[in-house]
Amino acid sequence: SNSLLYNGMPLDIDILEGERDRVSKSFRDNGYYAFSPDYVRYFADTIQYGTQDSAKLITSIVIPEADTLASVVYRIGDISVNMNFDQLLAIRNADTLQYSTMVYDKILFKYYNELTLKPKAIAQCLQFATGDLYDTESISETYSRIQALNLYKYVNIVLTMRKDTVGILDCEIQLTP
Repeated sequence: SNSLLYNGMPLDIDILEGERDRVSKSFRDNGYYAFSPDYVRYFADTIQYGTQDSAKLITSIVIPEADTLASVVYRIGDISVNMNFDQLLAIRNADTLQYSTMVYDKILFKYYNELTLKPKAIAQCLQFATGDLYDTESISETYSRIQALNLYKYVNIVLTMRKDTVGILDCEIQLTP
């Protein structure tokens, strides 16, 4: 396995934190959008060995009962791309631009005035599609590919849990020219 932990290793808090992050990322790469590293717990049993320099490390996943979404597997829902996102207007809730829209490859594109880039160029950057299992790698790779176009000052991917359907994440890609 890819674990950072191995038999006989010295107890190191930084390595335990790294392992916690690795386990959490593995869950998030397999659809568990709401999984948190805080759910990975360690218990060092030093009594069993009777010495201070040896311990049995027990790893467990503990999800609080109140967090019902942590054990839900998520899929990508609707995907939209705002080609003219203005963060200042959004912060003030003053985004009153009259957007035009078009659908390309099941992706809703919003733009102001006229398209400055063919939707196909952005669609080819997306490493996920409607119905795909959520995973952090595809989101990161999409960021990288859009940023590599060197056409936008600001790229943000916002995932929102759909209110009326458990397990669906709607995606808005915000592009600031």
